[in-house]
Parts: sequence; C-alpha cells; structure tokens
Amino acid sequence: MGTFTEKQLKDIKYFKSNLNEFLRNALLVNKYVVISGEEIKNSFDTIDNAVKYAVDNCRVGEYIIQRIVDPNKVVNFVKAAIV
Repeated sequence: MGTFTEKQLKDIKYFKSNLNEFLRNALLVNKYVVISGEEIKNSFDTIDNAVKYAVDNCRVGEYIIQRIVDPNKVVNFVKAAIV
C-alpha cells in the first residue's frame, strides 16, 4: 500500500464508513466513484473513465477512486472460484 495524504486518508475513512449506504443506492453499485473532500464527485462504469475525470478535475493527492461493491460478496466469489 502506498503513502496517502491526510486528505486521502479522510476520504478513505468516509468511504469505509458510508459503504453500506452507498450499497443501498442502485445507481452506485458496481460503479467506480471519485471521492474528494469527503464526498462523491462522480461515478463511472469503468476505472479508466474515473481516472480521466479525477485527473482532469481534482488536484493530485486530493482524491481517491473506489468501486462500490459488497466486500462479502467479492470474497465469496473469489473463494468459490478457487475451490
């Protein structure tokens, strides 16, 4: 894991503490979101589009990109695929 700025750490905490709420929003599930200033700035179907938006609209070190997925379902899928 790389080094994060203080702003990115706040955004990571915001993401983790609000993930359940985000998962209840059908428009966000499985989307890549750009988070800056402890708020979602935009959401995208692909990581490429999320990165392009972030680079064009946010300052370096002042955003994170996360995918809105249920971590329990991802783990179960990976486990099932390996077994």
